[in-house]
Amino acid sequence: MVAILLANGFESAEALVTLDLLHRAGINAYLTALNQGEIVSANGVVVKADRVLKESDIAVFGKELDMLVLAGGINNVNTLRDAPEAKKLITQTAADGKYLAAICAAPMILAKIGLTDNKNITCYPGMESDMGNANVQTDSKVVVDAKVITGQGPGAVFDFALKLVEILKGEETMQRVKNEVHYQD
Repeated sequence: MVAILLANGFESAEALVTLDLLHRAGINAYLTALNQGEIVSANGVVVKADRVLKESDIAVFGKELDMLVLAGGINNVNTLRDAPEAKKLITQTAADGKYLAAICAAPMILAKIGLTDNKNITCYPGMESDMGNANVQTDSKVVVDAKVITGQGPGAVFDFALKLVEILKGEETMQRVKNEVHYQD
């Protein structure tokens, strides 16, 4: 299972394109919110979360995960970075050896926790100084270093989401999804 963790101010393209491509690959993926009800993106797109993250559910919820995805959008990133339940889920996911994926400004959350130290990553251009001790690859749309996958921003979302599909379901499924959406890199 994949959880895409969101708060108000998320980058809609990064969350929804990723969700769509994961679903096309047959992966159980859910929009997961810190609060109940509707979540409003940075661009005013309103979505209803499939799941709500509650502190009391983190241990059980985290064990179900194969991957945790963090979308960008600076308000989303700031909220997730400061939310104790988000930090707890992120650190548990890493400790359990599961995949962490972050795009745009979201690698900053991982950097603040220390999960990108000495790792190769990418991020939204201009945010390199917020990435702590990571080795930022400014010329890459997507970077994979062990169990950490990072993407550059909204323009790289297809590359990012297809890489997640490839990691979870393999090259053949990724190619099928890529062809299905007529994506050409």
